Amino acid sequence: MLTDLSATGAQRSSLARIAVDPSALSNPLVRVNADGKIELVFHAAGAIGAAEVQDLVALGADIVITLTSPAGLIQAWVPYQQVEAAAALPWVVAVTPPAYGEHNPHPAELPGDLDRQ
Repeated sequence: MLTDLSATGAQRSSLARIAVDPSALSNPLVRVNADGKIELVFHAAGAIGAAEVQDLVALGADIVITLTSPAGLIQAWVPYQQVEAAAALPWVVAVTPPAYGEHNPHPAELPGDLDRQ
């Protein structure tokens, strides 16, 4: 995905007249916004605080939510160009996509519905 976003950025600079929307690269696992930021969760081995939040903000991240302890995590939209730098921060032990909820179909939409057979 980072390669796709880099290619999109190159297209954007060389073809300024054509609108390129990086959010089209979103999929059920990872979301990308129109600015080319990827929504990710950064996990820490222990408690986190303002310094860790500032580390991500300094890289251009927009913070969604922060859980400080017992094992801290920060969910943020991170510029695609900064994902590797953010993952390399000394307090980061794992980077994952957020756990997006799934659509729970109405019972009438389920296959094999007895009322519709």
